[in-house]
Amino acid sequence: MATEIILPALGETMESAAILRWLVVEGDRVEKGQALVEIETDKAVLEVESTTAGTVLRIIGRQGETYDVLDVIGYIGEPGEAVPGAAPRKPAKKRERTEAPPAPEAKRALPQLAAARGVHAPRVEAYVPRAEAEVVEAPRHRLSPRARKLAEEWLLDTTQLTGSGPGGRVVEADVQATLDARGLGPQTFTPAARALARNTGLTLDELLRLAGGATITVDVVERALKSRPQPLSPMRRLIAERMTQSARTIPHFFVTMSVDMEAVARARDAHPGIDGKKPSYNDYVVAACASALRETPIVNARCIETPDGAFAVQMNDAVHIGVAVSLAEGLVVPVIRDADRRSLDKIAIESRRLAERARSKALGPDEMVGGTFTITNMGMLGVESFAAIIHPEQGAILAVGAVEDAPVAHEGGISVRKRMKLTLSCDHRIIDGAVGAQFLGLVKRKLEEHGGAQPA
Repeated sequence: MATEIILPALGETMESAAILRWLVVEGDRVEKGQALVEIETDKAVLEVESTTAGTVLRIIGRQGETYDVLDVIGYIGEPGEAVPGAAPRKPAKKRERTEAPPAPEAKRALPQLAAARGVHAPRVEAYVPRAEAEVVEAPRHRLSPRARKLAEEWLLDTTQLTGSGPGGRVVEADVQATLDARGLGPQTFTPAARALARNTGLTLDELLRLAGGATITVDVVERALKSRPQPLSPMRRLIAERMTQSARTIPHFFVTMSVDMEAVARARDAHPGIDGKKPSYNDYVVAACASALRETPIVNARCIETPDGAFAVQMNDAVHIGVAVSLAEGLVVPVIRDADRRSLDKIAIESRRLAERARSKALGPDEMVGGTFTITNMGMLGVESFAAIIHPEQGAILAVGAVEDAPVAHEGGISVRKRMKLTLSCDHRIIDGAVGAQFLGLVKRKLEEHGGAQPA
């Protein structure tokens, strides 16, 4: 009997995932443990491996579509084995529609809304009661076949056409009159541009705006396609939702201090290295923050809203530091757990391991949840300082700038020393300005006095 390829739960918080691409095709022979498909959750890109050896008999899950955990997305077995139908074993969850039917202007926007969300218009129209769906489609029947063909050739918005036929029916002469009145003719399009544009859903008006009065060429059509809104990936959608939530609900304030990094630089130069690699400057910052968070627990806390709408502070008994890692698809924040109980070397090893897993798209969802404080570093990009947005489930985030040589006043003279700027973003609902400054001053002192290193 054929074996089901199941969309597995690759973490406690995973509920669904989008299929990015299949790594096999029907008919391929696969081995147990071989990667079959690449999926994207709201936190990471992961690979699903085969649980058995055999031949890929059927692929059900379609690229770009989202499926729930435990959905059947394919079958593996021996050639000739029967497989069930192509429908997923259980349908994706759908939200109950409790809102009132859309207003007329909303109904006219349904095809555009569907396209923006990557959904076929018929699926959106299926939610419209039958009588209203007929109202949406009624304008199509007001055009004669010849008028519709000519309007489509010219990418005209048929809802804007006025008809002179019986009952206001738009006939071919009406379309031609519109073209003549607007001065449209053979010079409007190049043949290649017209052929490309006809199958894209672009309108004549948006192409004319881009062309600026000149002939519409293939380049104009391609620019129009590139300028169209594109749906966000699950990862970017999550980032957008979280950052918008944070910016709207958390009253941020920012504290910046300049840190003398000479002690860290000396400690790093003297470090024997771990597998041939020395701890990074960021590892020293993580170690200093972990120690400072243990001494300033309010910065490791978060503000929550109670069922009655009041605010409360939730303290955390562990120090789990998220370290932001930039990927082409977006930003991921793997978490170094119990950072306050780790030595500098153990922090460096775990930080490197998580960063490598992030860049190879091998992070599990559970490796990116539970953080109580976040550090984000753009120093490697030459950024001197910046202010970061707090994770909605945390109370503070530290932004780390570049370590640079700078002339500074030191011991009564001027000398060139390594300097770095740190900017702490705090949730003012639970952290006062003085407390944020004291915490950042503590981190600064730990770095300047002994490089931030903790006992092994």
